Amino acid sequence: MKTFLILIVAVILTSCIHDDLDWSPRYNSEISIYLVKEGQLEIHDTDIDMKKLKLESTPWIKSSEIEFYDWSAHAFFLNCDKEKARYEKRHFVVTSGNDRLFAGIFWPMYMSSFPIIPAIWPEDGFCSPKSVVRFGQFGFFFPGNMDDQTEFKAALFSAGILREGIKVELLSAKKKGSNAVEYSFKITNRDRVSIYILDPDKMGSPRFHYITNGISFSQGEKYYSADFFNSSPFDKIQPDWYYKLAPGFSITRTVELQGFGSLPTGKVKAYFSFPGSNMNTKEWKLNDGRIWIGDFRIEKELTLQ
Repeated sequence: MKTFLILIVAVILTSCIHDDLDWSPRYNSEISIYLVKEGQLEIHDTDIDMKKLKLESTPWIKSSEIEFYDWSAHAFFLNCDKEKARYEKRHFVVTSGNDRLFAGIFWPMYMSSFPIIPAIWPEDGFCSPKSVVRFGQFGFFFPGNMDDQTEFKAALFSAGILREGIKVELLSAKKKGSNAVEYSFKITNRDRVSIYILDPDKMGSPRFHYITNGISFSQGEKYYSADFFNSSPFDKIQPDWYYKLAPGFSITRTVELQGFGSLPTGKVKAYFSFPGSNMNTKEWKLNDGRIWIGDFRIEKELTLQ
């Protein structure tokens, strides 16, 4: 009975997720990524006519190599490894059959500026396994927002490879003294399988804040962040630091972050980045689910007291 109820919740949740888009099957089921032949574009080009671009004859990522796309992580999960670093500053085009959906770039991680078109992290096993190809979320002010690619999302759905992944909601934040904040967030599994997420209760807030800067704020033109918070470095994520989140279910966590020089009071804009695993192996695929790899960024207005 419990399993049946979980499946019912997952079906209802999935039906609600797609109500805001046109999901008519007008897209070809073959999602691929092609490299743009060199010499046509400069690294900072943004006004791109995709129809005029000459692409390589064979795709860099074939449809048959894609297991699924996690929308919450903005990442392709593949059944093979792909080298990415060798393509720094190269452009690519994502296609659905013969339709060119959007163009992007392999944006070097050492660049001081941000791309303003979708960008792939050109790293090999540093931030994620080689079998995971992530579109970079380079900051809260990153303009190449993949969430805006609704045509791409519809094509993924038509191809049967769209997975919603997780949803993270920032619930509240309150001051604890003059230099600390206690913040709460909720994580929901919107997928069809169990997802293992990093749990600050299991790993401890110092380790949690080693891989995320936690919460920060802005009020007017002033920005507030924790510059001297307690963090504990580690070399490898331990299995018991994960929480197994079943489809359709949620958990809420409250974490304390110290190290603010000062804190505002009243209405603020809050920023929070929930971290995923940064493994460099294929261990994201488990017998009873998968480990979430990504970086879920939230920007929300709330009252800080």
